[in-house]
Amino acid sequence: MYDKTRKTGNSDTLVSGAFATNETNNCGGFPLLQKPTLERKEVQEIMGWSRSTLYNRLRQGFPRPISTGDRTRMWDTTKVIAYLRACNERGS
Repeated sequence: MYDKTRKTGNSDTLVSGAFATNETNNCGGFPLLQKPTLERKEVQEIMGWSRSTLYNRLRQGFPRPISTGDRTRMWDTTKVIAYLRACNERGS
C-alpha cells in the first residue's frame, strides 16, 4: 500500500519499499528520511496523507509527535520508518 512513486523532475523516485535492511536511515534516496525529526507537512508528504488523515491515523496507532516548543510538534523519523516497514510487512 505504501509503495508510491513521486515525481521529482524528470525521474520517478520510489518512496517506500526501497528501505534498507539495516537500521540506518538509508532510505532509497528519499532525503526527508535522512533527517532525525520530521515536521507535520513532511510526514504528510512521505505518507501521502492529508492533515485530517494524519490526525485520524494518530488515533489508530501512527507514532505520536514530540513536543519541541509551545506550538511545535516533530515526528521521530525512525518511528515513521518503523511504521512504514510494519505496514509493508502486513501488506496493508
